[in-house]
Amino acid sequence: MAQNKTAPGWGKAVGILMIVFGALGVFIQIYKIMIPQILRMQNQMMNSFSQLETYEQPNPFRTSGLALNEIMGLSELQANVLLYSGLLGFIACAVYIVGGAKLLSPKPANYNFAKYSLIGFLLLNAITTGLLTTSGPSIMVMGLLVYVILGLVIDVVLLIVLLSNNKTQYGIGHSDSDEVDTVYRQEEVL
Repeated sequence: MAQNKTAPGWGKAVGILMIVFGALGVFIQIYKIMIPQILRMQNQMMNSFSQLETYEQPNPFRTSGLALNEIMGLSELQANVLLYSGLLGFIACAVYIVGGAKLLSPKPANYNFAKYSLIGFLLLNAITTGLLTTSGPSIMVMGLLVYVILGLVIDVVLLIVLLSNNKTQYGIGHSDSDEVDTVYRQEEVL
């Protein structure tokens, strides 16, 4: 069976989307890693301001610093989840981008690499979402979860497209065309 030299249109579209979303995912991973450090610095600044001596007037930072930390702060579990998921996310984004690039070339190994990279990224995002949603409220985490959940939905759609389309141009499955592939063996010829 002769293999096509170009990937199908749906494969090219999914591959290009994986490359674009993988590149955007790198920025989300940077955000995940930086947010705990930024919030720690904010907490330290608010604590420093609350220590200021104000003469004849109450220090407004004593109460507002605690309130701000409750609203925007992270628990230690959330900070660790963000750090480790961000670091693993860099690796996952690289694999995701490579999977998208490989999908542009019609080979069975490339199709399988793209499929498994999508599944791996889905698992990482699902575990991260589960850990962050069960570890307490934080405005910063909730804002990040919007992007993570949007990424989950996009990845599920891409995986459905990948699994549901005809994969014969990647050399997987049987062709639905009218062409008959015939193999002659020595013993069958009379």
